[in-house]
Amino acid sequence: MIVLDVDPRNGGSAALLELTRQHGALPATLTARTGGGGLHIWLTHTGRSRGQLCTGVDVKTSAGYVVAPSSLHASGQRYQWVTQPRGRELGIVPAPAWVAQVLHPPAPPHRAHRAPMLGASKSGLVGLLRVVIDAPEGNRNNALYWASRRMLQKVADGDLAECAAVGMLADAATAVGLTGAEIDRTIGSTRRVVLGG
Repeated sequence: MIVLDVDPRNGGSAALLELTRQHGALPATLTARTGGGGLHIWLTHTGRSRGQLCTGVDVKTSAGYVVAPSSLHASGQRYQWVTQPRGRELGIVPAPAWVAQVLHPPAPPHRAHRAPMLGASKSGLVGLLRVVIDAPEGNRNNALYWASRRMLQKVADGDLAECAAVGMLADAATAVGLTGAEIDRTIGSTRRVVLGG
């Protein structure tokens, strides 16, 4: 299950409307009105997802939480289920195919994965880039974590310049389809472990 958390204050309503104009409407599904004036749209979804569908629309999964009706929001308004004309609540229905494509876009062609290798051979980084580039789908973030720990250890030892090394590693991760948020989170996490900040 996923929940699309639509925050109109951050442009979520307009951005989601634009997506539905491009791809088609969302199905009628269990939906809650949030205390802050947004929506929680519940959908079933098998497969990977990322943290945002679009601007102002976060994707909540089992790794997070949503506030349930009839909880009280800081605004003083209550979360409440949206009901149908006869007062019935809807069930949770599958996400349309276009939502799945936006949440998990296809990886670029394999030949594009070679680009980050340029200029890396002398730095000792080539093997670490190869780990990320050759990682199978579903294991790319783990590969980035492993490679960034080794790379940052080389930085700590004085063998690599951090800025250039991080840039090449981020380019490799981008080439295999990881998002900027995933890359920043993973490299930032390993940086705190290895370099302490």
